[in-house]
Amino acid sequence: MSSPGLPLLLLLLAAPPLQPSRLPPPDTPEGKATITGFILSTLDRATSFLKKRLPEINLDGVVGFRMLEGGTNSSQPCRLSNFCRTFMTRPGCSGYCLSHQLLFFLSARMRGCTKGLFRQSQHYMNIFCANMMDLNRRADAIGYAYPTRDVFMENIVLCGMSGFSDFYKLRWLQAILSWQKPREGCFGEPGLTTGPLSVSPDGCSSHNTAMAVAALGGFLYVLEEYPPAEGKLRPPTMTPPAGH
Repeated sequence: MSSPGLPLLLLLLAAPPLQPSRLPPPDTPEGKATITGFILSTLDRATSFLKKRLPEINLDGVVGFRMLEGGTNSSQPCRLSNFCRTFMTRPGCSGYCLSHQLLFFLSARMRGCTKGLFRQSQHYMNIFCANMMDLNRRADAIGYAYPTRDVFMENIVLCGMSGFSDFYKLRWLQAILSWQKPREGCFGEPGLTTGPLSVSPDGCSSHNTAMAVAALGGFLYVLEEYPPAEGKLRPPTMTPPAGH
């Protein structure tokens, strides 16, 4: 009788990577190491997918940078058009409109813009991230229905970059890790064929995957840079005010 060693090895190699059923608390060395391992494994497979699909990556996430460029010129990089000023401070935005408003002020801060409207950058960023937190909590409450997942992760990315630590929730990290397609390494949903979340026949969305990579990178940074306390990932930074 032939040895089952080789067939068994091939079967194990072909099996999809294991996903955590529940993450351990991060406030022990073992728990932190386990969570880090899951994040790194997920990132490795997701970035491998993106390298193959690079020409297909949806770039709508850079709209804030493009609008900032569109309202300025090379000699006055922080000068705004009236349209840009009005659109980027318009109240009542939700979804991608809201996250792109935040991206606009975040990109302006990165450019060193501090005069005029940009004196109020932190004020607007506080409001936007408070509202984005409300949206993420609603997505959490309804079980992360697929249409909400992309902007859910985009909110974590942008508000995390803006210094709001409450977006790095262990519960949300657990959810994001569970959304990866085990075999393809991507994030997405079969059946959606139009719009910014359009997917390929294998159900993969490049934009969805890019948002997951960016969000997981933020979680990894917080996990490595700040000592967790009481089972939470909470760097000592600001918390969004109540929604507006």
